[in-house]
Amino acid sequence: MPYFKKNLPLIADIAHAQGKPLIANIAGFSNEEFVTLVALAQDSGADMAELNFGCPNVWEAGQQKHIISYHPKLVEETLKYISRHNPKIKLSVKISPLPPDLLRDVSKVIADSHIIQAVTATNSQPNASISTGTGATGKNMLAGLSGRALKPISLGVVTQLRDLLPRDIDIVGCGGVSTANDVRDYLSAGAKAVQIATALVEEGPSVFEKILFQAKRF
Repeated sequence: MPYFKKNLPLIADIAHAQGKPLIANIAGFSNEEFVTLVALAQDSGADMAELNFGCPNVWEAGQQKHIISYHPKLVEETLKYISRHNPKIKLSVKISPLPPDLLRDVSKVIADSHIIQAVTATNSQPNASISTGTGATGKNMLAGLSGRALKPISLGVVTQLRDLLPRDIDIVGCGGVSTANDVRDYLSAGAKAVQIATALVEEGPSVFEKILFQAKRF
C-alpha cells in the first residue's frame, strides 16, 4: 500500500500524458481489502480497477485457498459489498478459465450486479503441474498455467462470454497473446481488447512493436 499510494498516481500521469488509460489489477483476500484497493486505484487517478477474481491462486496450510471466480456466491457477495461503497471508478472483473456451467452462473451474477463494465478472460489455470525434469514433488509441482498453453482455453471462454454477457459489458481476452494473429483471434471471438503478460516477460517491451508491425502487414 505505501508503495502504490506514492507511485500509482505517477504511473497514471505517465499513461495519461501518452493518451492511454490506466487499468489497475487488484486482488484482495477479503471484501474489505477489495474495497480498500478499489479506493486506492480511484484516488490515484486510474481509469479502471480490474477485480482479479482469478486470485488468490495460493496454498495455505496444505490447502488451496478459495479462488473467488469458481464460487458464484462469493462473486455475488463481493460485488454487492463493493457496490454498497459506491465506487466512482469503472470496474472490470478478471475470471479463471471456468467450465461451462460455472461460466454461465458467474456471468449472470456479473451482469446482474450492474457495476461491471468489462470481463477479462482468463486468469491462469490453477494447480497445473509440469514435473518432468524439475525435481519437484507433491504440491510443490502445482502452479498457475499461463502463456501459449492457455490460449485455446481462454479463447473458448471469450467465445462463450460474448453470448452470455449483455453487449454493454466488454470482454478483454487474455492468455497466450504474443502475435498479431493472437490478437485477431481474440477480437474475432468477441473481445474488445487483449492483455499481454507472459510474452512481455519473455520478449520485453519490444513485443508490442512486433505485434503492431505484424498487424500492419495484414
